[in-house]
Amino acid sequence: MAAKRTERRKSNGSRGRRKSDRGQGDSTIIKFIFVFLVLFMTITVNLSDGMLARVGIDPNYLYAALASVILAGLTASKPMAMSLLVITVTIGANLPTEYAERIGVNQDFLLATLIALIIAPQFKSWHS
Repeated sequence: MAAKRTERRKSNGSRGRRKSDRGQGDSTIIKFIFVFLVLFMTITVNLSDGMLARVGIDPNYLYAALASVILAGLTASKPMAMSLLVITVTIGANLPTEYAERIGVNQDFLLATLIALIIAPQFKSWHS
């Protein structure tokens, strides 16, 4: 009976593949599209304003679209997003006091957030 199962797996083609083998092409296409969009928007944002005006594109819309595509990519890659978040909070927590007060940033809050960001992943590993 076990021999019949292995013969069926061999003859069924895609049904016999492991889950890790499925969707590899889709992942590559999505990564290509993401990289293409980021590069296209970055190059377009850096063009002169006169050239963008001739095409009829407002640079502010490009900035918003570029930021949204980058944030979507970071959301898909949680370790990269976590690293970027830790770096951003660290920079904010280490701002000079006068500058932090001028832009309305509470450095004590950012320090507590930084500690939580560093400790939170440890709870998951302790709990497992």
